[in-house]
Amino acid sequence: MISKDYTSGQLLETEACTNCKICADVCPAVGASGDGKVSAIYRLAYLRDILKRKRGLLSRIFKTKGTSIEDLTAYSDTVFRCTLCGNCQEVCPVGIHLKDLWLNLRQDLVREGSFPKKIEMIKGNLDESRNVFAEDNEERADWVEDMRNAPKHGFIKKRDDIVYFTGCVAAYFPLAQKIPIALAEILQAAQADFTLLGGDEWCCGFPLLGAGLMDMFSEFREHNIGAVKARGAKRVVFACPSCFQMWREHYDSGIEIAHASQFLEELAIRGAIPFKETNLTVTYHDPCDLGRGARVFDAPREVIRSIPGVKLVELPRNRENCRCCGGGGNLGKGQKQSEEDKARILALELANALPNTAKIKLCRDTEEQDWLISLYKDTGSFFELKQFTWNVYQESPQPFLVVERVGKAGLERHLKQADPGMKCQVIDPTRPDHSVRDKSNTDERRDRPTR
Repeated sequence: MISKDYTSGQLLETEACTNCKICADVCPAVGASGDGKVSAIYRLAYLRDILKRKRGLLSRIFKTKGTSIEDLTAYSDTVFRCTLCGNCQEVCPVGIHLKDLWLNLRQDLVREGSFPKKIEMIKGNLDESRNVFAEDNEERADWVEDMRNAPKHGFIKKRDDIVYFTGCVAAYFPLAQKIPIALAEILQAAQADFTLLGGDEWCCGFPLLGAGLMDMFSEFREHNIGAVKARGAKRVVFACPSCFQMWREHYDSGIEIAHASQFLEELAIRGAIPFKETNLTVTYHDPCDLGRGARVFDAPREVIRSIPGVKLVELPRNRENCRCCGGGGNLGKGQKQSEEDKARILALELANALPNTAKIKLCRDTEEQDWLISLYKDTGSFFELKQFTWNVYQESPQPFLVVERVGKAGLERHLKQADPGMKCQVIDPTRPDHSVRDKSNTDERRDRPTR
């Protein structure tokens, strides 16, 4: 391990832990997996032991052997299963800056050659395509074509005061493209001008941060800052919490930045958004990067409260104490254990939310199927889940679903085993009327849309 990857303050902080275990109590990965080795207290203790073996006086005198490749690889697995939610840092009574420590630790492990294989893919994709999905970067703004009233210029302008920085996921992932479409339509209705960067937008660098590849970051930062300044923009707006947090903490561009919720709050206060009354009860989940990271809590709630007829109900855990959704850390796909952990994290969040909300939508990515499942109890409460590859676990007082690749034929069997009172409808979203698909054809499949 390389000591220079850590500041002197961080080296002191590794000795400051009191072993109170509060971090383990709030860790979403521990709660989902039941594995204490993914907790902050374990990772910190192991790191402290590694550094002592390398730097300690006795180790130099007696030439103590360092950590073996096998042990380092096993430790690396626990490090990269962390979702980087920052909740351990939030509750640490000593005030250890744990999230920065985890990021430096990942960089250290990458330099040591102990890291998940997916990091090589992330590095190659970003190096070659400038986006994390290895898509054609000139297609970043293609989602505009799916808008109802897209302008002829496709929001690609040479000059504008505001740049909407879309981000890789919203630009390329079909389910997430609803986000930029919705935001663009709201801004159109509010007559708020903006431009996209299109192919000039590169990845914000968040995947590099989470993968321990910050040695590559400066090129991305300088390019994006240059692309924004070339358009004479005074402000950059982000819907993606991670893009916003990267610019906030790592860009130092001198350009004003705002999360979409903050920008929409300004427009709502000015009366620029023509809201329509909607009779709906909703909840709001604080993203880790936007909430605990950037401390943006009020703007999203104020926007929701601005909509006539909408009732906002808080989750049991909210604001800085909000439960991680499991989507952080960058490395879920391709790591079976991480994917299972993230699924359980989502399920626990859903279970906590059920008593408080009338309807919840969760989107999950799979490579096989795209179904809409309407699942409800006799009480009448229900929630909807997009993607069919889900399985039921009974690990909480409330029934919930966990992502797993299971066959369609086994769905109702799994539901009955988990909760006899559960009812289910499998709905085909490809049909205009969302009619129920014939359940007799259990082998029927529809591939996930790709670009």
